[in-house]
Amino acid sequence: MRSRLSTVLVPVLLVLGVAACSSGGSDGSAAPTSAAGEATSAAAATTSATPATSIVPKRPATDPLCVTAKKIFDLDKQYSASFAAAVQKVTASTDPASFQTAMQQLKSEGEFDSLLSAYDQLAKVVPEANRAQVATLRDYTSRLFDQVVGMPSVAELQHYIQDLQSSSNTINAGKAALALDNLTYTECGQHMSSG
Repeated sequence: MRSRLSTVLVPVLLVLGVAACSSGGSDGSAAPTSAAGEATSAAAATTSATPATSIVPKRPATDPLCVTAKKIFDLDKQYSASFAAAVQKVTASTDPASFQTAMQQLKSEGEFDSLLSAYDQLAKVVPEANRAQVATLRDYTSRLFDQVVGMPSVAELQHYIQDLQSSSNTINAGKAALALDNLTYTECGQHMSSG
């Protein structure tokens, strides 16, 4: 298993990766690299990854931590697919307002709010030592979504991505996400990210 840092921030950084990839090919096909991987490379450089091994989960699948990790995994997968579909629709459109329309529709569908609620639930079930990491990840995710939804176009989003990649907030959120993913994988055998 590879390091989870570059995939744990989905939906946080997949938002960026999908937007960047959607305009990567001249025919509308995805570019071969993801902004999510690039945006977390600085955090990966400062975080040592543990080689993967098969583990025996310490907690049953019905444990509140495990249930919540699975819920986040499922919401991440659902939100990522919805965001990808929205960006694909935008890139196929000639309407200059298509990005804002798609983002408002995505926001109104409530998937993102469900994800933030799941992070709130996670904060209640993680060990005390991990609560600050949940707060860091939740706050970063919420701010990022608000900023992305407020972008006027995919082009503006791409400029934002360039600035965000080396942000200390992105690196800190990446470290928090990796620690939480390692916790849920060790305790439950469940990653939080579908990436």
